[in-house]
Amino acid sequence: MKKAYDFVFVYEVKNRELENDCLIACELEKRGYSVGFVETWAQQFWHRKALPAKVAVGFAMYNENVLHFIASYVTDCSKFVNMQWEQVISNGARERSDDREDSSIGIVGKAQNARHIAWGENTVSALTKKYGVPKEHIRVTGHVSLDFFRDNLRRYFLPREEILKKYNIKKEKKIVLFISSFATVGAPAIVKNDKLYQSMFVEKVDAYEDISVKSQRTVLDWFVRYLAKNKDKAVVYRPHPAEAKNPYIYEIAKRNERFYVIDDYSIKQWILISDFILTWVSTSIAEIYSSGKNCGILRPYEIPYEFDIEIYNGAKMIQDFEGMESLLNSSYMDRSFPIDEAVFSRYYSIESKPSYIRISDFLEEIYKDESYSLNAEVIKVSDVRRVLSNVKQYFIHCMVRIPILRKLILERIFHKDGDEMMQNYRYTKNMIKKNDSSKQEIESIKGRIRKLL
Repeated sequence: MKKAYDFVFVYEVKNRELENDCLIACELEKRGYSVGFVETWAQQFWHRKALPAKVAVGFAMYNENVLHFIASYVTDCSKFVNMQWEQVISNGARERSDDREDSSIGIVGKAQNARHIAWGENTVSALTKKYGVPKEHIRVTGHVSLDFFRDNLRRYFLPREEILKKYNIKKEKKIVLFISSFATVGAPAIVKNDKLYQSMFVEKVDAYEDISVKSQRTVLDWFVRYLAKNKDKAVVYRPHPAEAKNPYIYEIAKRNERFYVIDDYSIKQWILISDFILTWVSTSIAEIYSSGKNCGILRPYEIPYEFDIEIYNGAKMIQDFEGMESLLNSSYMDRSFPIDEAVFSRYYSIESKPSYIRISDFLEEIYKDESYSLNAEVIKVSDVRRVLSNVKQYFIHCMVRIPILRKLILERIFHKDGDEMMQNYRYTKNMIKKNDSSKQEIESIKGRIRKLL
């Protein structure tokens, strides 16, 4: 029988969530609680038994389906907390007035019965006024990711010299970090057809992909030109965690010895060791701001208002190569931040008490108070349904990998697009590789954090 944990963190994207979850876990363990971790991608290929838990802490709980998805990773659990990792979204998605079940920003239906973490008052206002989430179900805690830029926790990250040595980057080079948000470029159908994903772009994923493809190509061309003229610089292209492998980018890396494509480590690690930071539309601009560093926003093509991220409204943009070159060759500390400070205060609650402490206080309160328990019917997940889902996934992936079965069974009998399913299969395999973590890796992260608390 598996050990029953007081808290189980169900995470999806390792580089976005795991360090943050481990920081909270260290605080909870310091208070005497037991904490487990489970990652969701691996279950796409094989069945992983659910962990017994008193409280489940999930990455997102938009609606009943997602709540049940999180619940499928735990047993004997009646208390659910939504970390809600996506709280800064597009203007179009924010301005929609409906309460659909497939919204990626609202919390509707039975999912409202869970408890929800809010980074700031902007999130509280949206959830209560627009979606009717009871205010008592929401707790403002700030964004735990920003805690890592507090003085004591900065020492968690690896030193610059160690990172550069690992990737054979000459230490005398100035590092230009580009934070990519081109998640739709080359994305398989499994991503683009997802209703939650579509709702982020007001169901115009293809139009958003078009502007992404053009912008990515142009920005990459700028980097090639810049490196040719500036031998003292190296560019690190950091893919979005959900970005598909794009052969074009890796070809550029092969032809340019000072251009690197690296998706290892969290974006916080790269922010702290880079000399210059550039982005397109990444929400990690909040981490850049909290680090005390500056950045430039590259916009070779204007992003339509409905697609743009709300915190970028009114920001200063770089629209051409000359603007980027001028920025990178100027005195870095003399430049003002491209987004007004008042914007961040609306989205992120920053207090003297760190967010990980505020979240741990809330989790401990939930653990001790039975009034936070949800009705069993709200979260019940059928064991039969869980097993059948895994059998279906396993069957499909077996068919996809064997060409003759793909042709005879998937295409002729089930009339599925074999090439499309193969693309989905490869994408899922890549996401598993990027996001699954061993117990040793998690303990290593927690061990480094414990030394600093």
